[in-house]
Amino acid sequence: MSTQKAIQKSYQCLNTVYVDGAFSNIALNDLLNKTDKEDKSLVTKIVYGVLDNDIWLNFCIKKFATSVDRSIMVLLKIGAYCITKLNLPSAVAVNDCVEVLKKQGKKGMSGFVNAVLRNVARIHEKDGFLLPPERLKSLSIQYSIPLWALEKIDASYGSQITQGFASCNQSPQTTIRINTNLHSIEQIRELLEQNGTKWQSTLLPDALSVVGDVSAITEKTASTPMSLSAMLVARAVDPSPNEKILDCCAAPGGKSVYMGNLCSTAKITSCDIYPHKIKLIEGYAKKMGANNVTALQNDATRLNENFIDAFDKVLLDAPCSGYGVLQSRPDVKVFRKKSDVAVLAEMQRKMLQIAKNYVKKGGLLVYSTCTVFEEENSQNVADFLKNNPEFTLCADKNPIKTAIPDKIGVQLLPHVHGIDGFYYAVLKRKQ
Repeated sequence: MSTQKAIQKSYQCLNTVYVDGAFSNIALNDLLNKTDKEDKSLVTKIVYGVLDNDIWLNFCIKKFATSVDRSIMVLLKIGAYCITKLNLPSAVAVNDCVEVLKKQGKKGMSGFVNAVLRNVARIHEKDGFLLPPERLKSLSIQYSIPLWALEKIDASYGSQITQGFASCNQSPQTTIRINTNLHSIEQIRELLEQNGTKWQSTLLPDALSVVGDVSAITEKTASTPMSLSAMLVARAVDPSPNEKILDCCAAPGGKSVYMGNLCSTAKITSCDIYPHKIKLIEGYAKKMGANNVTALQNDATRLNENFIDAFDKVLLDAPCSGYGVLQSRPDVKVFRKKSDVAVLAEMQRKMLQIAKNYVKKGGLLVYSTCTVFEEENSQNVADFLKNNPEFTLCADKNPIKTAIPDKIGVQLLPHVHGIDGFYYAVLKRKQ
C-alpha cells in the first residue's frame, strides 16, 4: 500500500471523527470493511496514532499555525504524526499530504500545508520540540494526556503513579478468553500455532495473550477477545451454582456471558437500556454457549420493583470516563472533558443506590468501572458505605493486588499490572 493511499483513507476516517463527531471505532471499522487486508494495518496505525497523540500533534502544529480550519487541521495532524512518530521520510509525508489535499478540492491550501509540515519536519529533525519546564504540562504534551486528567491522578496518587500512568505504552497484544466447557486451552493453543499466531499464558487459566489477527480462531470456536481486567471483574462476582445474578449495565455482554460460562447453573440476568444492545448480548451469549444468560431491557437509573431482593449477586459495571482503557480508546483523551467526570460520578452514585435494592440479605454487590479517577472509584464506594451501613467491604478471590493499598477497593493500573486500568469493589449485604 502506498503511504498516500493510507493517508487518504486515514483522512477520510479521522475527518468524520474530528469534524462530524463520529465514534472512532465505528468509523474505523466501517472503513476497514472496505479496505484490502494488506492495507488495514497502516490505516489503523495512522488513525489510532493520530488520536493517541492529539495533544502532541497540536503542540507541534501550533508552533507554526495558530488558526486552522478543522478539516485542514486533521490533515496537518496526520502529516505531523507520520513525521514525528512514524518516522516516515519527511519529503514523502509532506508530498503525500499535499496530494491528498488537492484530491479533496482544496488546492488553494496546499502551499500552507506544505509550509507547516516542512517546518514541523525541520524542528523534529534538527533539535526536536522543546517541552515546557512544568512537570505536568510537559507530561501532558509528551504523552498526549489532558492536563486536567494528570492533575486529578497526581492529586489522588502522587507523582510516581502519575509518571508511570502517563508513560505507559502497552504492547499491542490481544487477550482471548476460552469457554473451557467447550474447548480445552490446549486445543486453542494448537489452533493458534497452526495459524502461525504466537501465544502466552496469562494470570487466568482460561485466557491467552496473543499477538496478531485472531479472527480466524475466534470465528470458529467459543473464544473471544476480552481484557484480563474485565475478566477479573466478572470473577470478583464469583458466580456459584444456582445463584441468581444481575448485571445492571451489561452491553455488549462480555462479563455476563463470562459469568454464565464460569458457572453453567447460575442464572444470569443481563440488562441494558437500549433494545439494539439487548440483541448484541443475546448474540454474544449464543456464540459463547452461555445458555443461562437472559437479556432484558432495563434502565439502571430507575428502580425496578420486580428486582427488589431478587438476586444473590449484583454487578454494577457503571458507565465511566474510560481513562483506564486509553490504549484501545484513544479518542477518550480527545473528547472527554473534565466536567464529565463529576457528572458521571453523580450518575454512578445514583446507580449504586438503586442497585443495592436488588441484593438479597447476605448477597454481594460488585461495583466496577474502567477508569482510574478516585472520584469515580474509591470515593464513590466510601460514600456508599458511609450511607449504607448494611453493606461492608469484603475481599475477592482474584490472583492480583490493588495498585493503591491505601484506597478502598481494587485499582488496576496499566503500568503496574500490564492490563487495562479497571476498578472494582466487592460489597456484602449483611444478613
